[in-house]
Amino acid sequence: MSIETVRERLHEYISFADDKKVEAIYIMVEDEIIDHMNLWENADFLKELKNRLDDFESGKTQGISWEEVKHNARLAANEKPSIEDKMALMQQAQNDPLFLADLKEITDDFDFINSEHI
Repeated sequence: MSIETVRERLHEYISFADDKKVEAIYIMVEDEIIDHMNLWENADFLKELKNRLDDFESGKTQGISWEEVKHNARLAANEKPSIEDKMALMQQAQNDPLFLADLKEITDDFDFINSEHI
């Protein structure tokens, strides 16, 4: 299983796991999370921030106003996906390892249930 798949599965698991399990997982990695969350001590983050600021100040990139950001977010939140968008997502799903693994797990569950004699 790829590390990307592991990350996706952990993220998905945490979203529905019971509170005690989430707290236990957090306790195991709490120190690392705190280290990574202190961005002002992260050299890579500071370098990226400086590069972006330099690009903005030199005119290489153009920013947008906070009002425009909020307006675009509201539009995106209210936007209904078109049938073309939905079909494109379905086409992506047929090659998505996490989706395929979930589909296989569901199929296996149904196969098991179908094989039981009730």
